[in-house]
Amino acid sequence: MKPEHIELILHGKEERHLEYKGSLDFSTPTTKAMLTRAMAAHTNTRDGGVIIAGMEKSGEVYKRAGINAEHLPTLNTDGLRDYVRAHLTPTPNFTLDVEKYEEKIYAVISVSPFTRYPSVCISSYRDEYAKKYLLTTGAFYVRSRRKPESVAVETLEDLEDLIDMATDQWLQYRARRDVSSGLGTAEMVRKRFEAEGADL
Repeated sequence: MKPEHIELILHGKEERHLEYKGSLDFSTPTTKAMLTRAMAAHTNTRDGGVIIAGMEKSGEVYKRAGINAEHLPTLNTDGLRDYVRAHLTPTPNFTLDVEKYEEKIYAVISVSPFTRYPSVCISSYRDEYAKKYLLTTGAFYVRSRRKPESVAVETLEDLEDLIDMATDQWLQYRARRDVSSGLGTAEMVRKRFEAEGADL
């Protein structure tokens, strides 16, 4: 297992950029919807985040339980990626690593922050057993500042975070585009954007 992933597993407590899940049947629509919501939230949060499956909640902390043997064959990156692509746009950039630590297996999903536009849900999913929507068309999901959970944007602070991040990512994209188009050096482009921002 990668050293940085060991550190996250040993941490045992959810944070804004770290989310734990139990052992899951990755083939079910409910699991795919739950993970899609989590990935949307992490890609829409500055610096992205990591979701680790195989952690069992015990009070306020999480124990290292690993993924059950019957769930291991259901781990399918392509299937998960297809589901995410059908429910979010732009599709978050993520990797899924299946790794062993102390003879237990974990699934580590690393999600990158969006590069130009925030990810928005384009197709709803209702969990009929729980009688609630895990995904809602038109929703932007984020990792809340109030407590570590993946939620739809509902508060001004979460909306402000998302707008600030989108603005920063757009300016970085424009800067890269202008430099590659020969419209100036990186320093010239940076100064021009700072001047534009001062006029707002």
